[in-house]
Amino acid sequence: MAVCGDGGFQMTGQELMTAVEQKLDLVVLILDNGGWGMIEAKQIGKGFPKFGVDFRNPDFVKWAEACGAK
Repeated sequence: MAVCGDGGFQMTGQELMTAVEQKLDLVVLILDNGGWGMIEAKQIGKGFPKFGVDFRNPDFVKWAEACGAK
């Protein structure tokens, strides 16, 4: 099982195609907060205002289906 944030999954989601090609029995749990949480934490930690870290997510089910996953 892989537990990913929505932003982290979007940065590495192409690996889902590799998992399908390799016929891996993998479950991916995506935690959806609509933002780049780690980047926001770094910005705030350095005293910068929150900037450019909010986004709308794609349809992750359709993404998985497009890669050949269920």
